Amino acid sequence: MFDVQIVSSPVTDGSLSGCPPAEAVTWGKVDRDTYEYTTESMQADYSTVMPILVKALLDNRAKYERWAEKMGEEALFAKHPKAKGYLRPKAGYRLFEKRDALNQRLLTEVANNKEWLLESLRYPVTG
Repeated sequence: MFDVQIVSSPVTDGSLSGCPPAEAVTWGKVDRDTYEYTTESMQADYSTVMPILVKALLDNRAKYERWAEKMGEEALFAKHPKAKGYLRPKAGYRLFEKRDALNQRLLTEVANNKEWLLESLRYPVTG
């Protein structure tokens, strides 16, 4: 398992107090023995680096799919255990395939709760 932290705040202003992987070790969120090898924190705008990260992940998946076809999954996983994370079953993991049904459910719930939602937008005037 890997942990990638993308932050736009500089460490120097104190807004990341308790957030860096090294600090997360102290409260058990990140493994003390492996965090130096399995975590990365970088200061950047998420929208600039996300396309690069997604491309790299999709390229890795495609590479492992090709290797699995050539050598079989069992041999691939023995040689490259992290390939399991890329080649897990698609069923249950593909939210985009459920997008239309989920959007319809959201719209139905909004319609069913319209009065409450509208009321929640009203702010009391004081003074």
